[in-house]
Amino acid sequence: MMKYSTRLVALLLLLGLSSATWAQNYDGYISSGGSNPNGRLYYKIVSGQANIVYPEYDGTEWWHNHTAYKPSGAITIPSSIYVSGNSYMVRKIGMNAFCGCTDLTSVSLPSTLWNIGSAAFKDCSMLDSVFMPSCNVIGDQAFRECIQLSYINFPNSLHTIGDGAFYRCQQLTSANIPSVNSLGESAFARCRDLTSVTLGSLSEIKDGTFVFCTSLASITIPNTVTSIGSNAFSGCTGLTSVTIPNSVTSIGFAAFARCQFLQSVSLPDGLSEIDMSMFNGCISLSSVTIPNNVVSIRQWAFFGTAISSIDIPSSVTYIENKAFDSCVNLSSVNIHNPSVTLANDAFGPTGWNHFYCSLTSVTIGSNTVSVTANNTNDEVRGYVSLYIVNNSTVRLRTEGAYGYHDYTFYCWDDSNTMAERDVNISTNRTYTAFFKGYDQNIYSIRVQSSNPALGIATVNESSNTFAIEGDTVTLRAIPIGGSTFLNWDDIPVNAVTRRVRVTEDHIYTAVFAMIYTITATSNNAAMGTAYVDGESSMTVMEGDYVSLLAEANEGYAFIRWNDNDTNELRRIFPTQNMNFIAYFAPLRTVTATSANPLMGQAFVNNSSEVITKDGSVVNLTAIPKNGYRFLRWNDGNTESERSVSVSGDMSFIAYFEDEAGPQGINDVSDDNFQIFVRNGQIIVTGAGGMEVRVYDLMGRNVTGAEIGSGVYFVQVGDSHARKVLVTR
Repeated sequence: MMKYSTRLVALLLLLGLSSATWAQNYDGYISSGGSNPNGRLYYKIVSGQANIVYPEYDGTEWWHNHTAYKPSGAITIPSSIYVSGNSYMVRKIGMNAFCGCTDLTSVSLPSTLWNIGSAAFKDCSMLDSVFMPSCNVIGDQAFRECIQLSYINFPNSLHTIGDGAFYRCQQLTSANIPSVNSLGESAFARCRDLTSVTLGSLSEIKDGTFVFCTSLASITIPNTVTSIGSNAFSGCTGLTSVTIPNSVTSIGFAAFARCQFLQSVSLPDGLSEIDMSMFNGCISLSSVTIPNNVVSIRQWAFFGTAISSIDIPSSVTYIENKAFDSCVNLSSVNIHNPSVTLANDAFGPTGWNHFYCSLTSVTIGSNTVSVTANNTNDEVRGYVSLYIVNNSTVRLRTEGAYGYHDYTFYCWDDSNTMAERDVNISTNRTYTAFFKGYDQNIYSIRVQSSNPALGIATVNESSNTFAIEGDTVTLRAIPIGGSTFLNWDDIPVNAVTRRVRVTEDHIYTAVFAMIYTITATSNNAAMGTAYVDGESSMTVMEGDYVSLLAEANEGYAFIRWNDNDTNELRRIFPTQNMNFIAYFAPLRTVTATSANPLMGQAFVNNSSEVITKDGSVVNLTAIPKNGYRFLRWNDGNTESERSVSVSGDMSFIAYFEDEAGPQGINDVSDDNFQIFVRNGQIIVTGAGGMEVRVYDLMGRNVTGAEIGSGVYFVQVGDSHARKVLVTR
């Protein structure tokens, strides 16, 4: 070794160089202070400023080979260095400047500092505190593997932290860096005790930035961040919840993988892809909302998570294999896009056992297929699961439970006996698997409705089931369309739900009927009352009848029902809910009289007076006496026998005349009286007490003794005079 070094020095001398200047990277040095009195700070003057530098251009063993000058303990780097009477501000800690200074415990940096170079304090394994009043840039790996570093203050002037700058600073507990706008890859990776992070206006969180920060329980991601890199938070086992702002549009591979205590995540609306292994191994993750813009879910994205249900929006067109593999709690999947492409084993492996496959409900588009088993509260008899084959097919799978009875699969509720079978997702359907022990009997229980239009019958929420002897099943009757459940066919019990113990194959029938409500009311309670079977309201089963009765009060009469039926008492067979109204009206008086009883008689319904109701029909009859004939009624009608519809109180007067006809110039009649001549006498009938005056042609008022043969004028009351001819 000595021989080699001597030759090397000789060679350097031949080239006009010395061994000292060949590798030298400094202009001088000052005392470092601290616990080593010989410790040195090497500096180099560049562009009028002093940089603290690593002594060599090449090699990384300087401090290892020159331990006598290695800084140790607590040191303070001055703000200025004086050379030949000139003062130079310290602006930079150069690359590797203190790399490997394993005895350095504390560093106070100057307020003039701008930059800390790459690996400047790398592997300072005893460094526990750094005081940094000012700095703009911390370079790549600047404090890497400073495993005792527990305190560093980040100044507001700091804007850049390089890749791996604090990698494996295991005892660092906080990183308050609100001014930093550029944070390098793995900047705080494996900072085991890091519990608090405050970020500034970053545009991205790069790959591995906080990987394996196992004590980090929460973090607020600024809304300036647009991307989160691969493994950014992977292995952060203390992280329990994450809210990712909507500004984020990209999240990289395994960004949150192996975050074992992460329970819930709110993903941003603008995310278009859930990348590979994004939440792989997050065994406590039970709640995830997938945004409506996500198009694809990549391989192992949710592998081994604790989600129990997942709602996949219609925007998703592709789900890669094993995206949801080993999700032991996943029981329900809802895929809104019926055309989604599913890779093999997207929701688990083809082979299975009940310890890691619990999927029992799958919805694709608008159709749902689910499975269940005939287990009881006290006993597990078998296990069932679904395997999603593709977007139109699921596989039903069964496994008997071992125990006292060693259960095996018997059949499905549709009597299919295949323990594993594929079915189409073309309708909503629940399949029930039935298991039985080797020493047990199993029976078929079916239910039916007496009229499917009126009601539905179920047994254990299905139309049929199988049950082991001694099991109890639940029967249920469900009326529809306003019907009423009456009873079960085997017992006269109207309990819509009942439990029966199974002892044999049996079919139960639920009996339903329509029940209608019939009401009866009066149009006017003061005039009369309406009844339905003696009550104002009655319920009746379809096929039965009720009686309607209308009872008029004194002085009133029943007219009709609202359906125009005129029977006071009637029977109906209801086919729907019905309301009947009885219409009543006051009684009416109809009279018939003769204008001159000497000439004839008048009758109404063979009487002189009838009391009846509006709308009824009465018969009028006028009967003349010998020598006379019927002339007309007071309403002008000339029929001696006629029928009249009653409307209010009515009075009819029959008028008669001599069969020989009128005797005189005119035989005049009026609506209320008649004037005619008989046997040489002027006769006035129907005057009703009005004054009757007779005038001769001279206009003189004459009386009966003065009336001889001739022409006369007769005036009744204020009516105009009538002319008559008298002959004797």
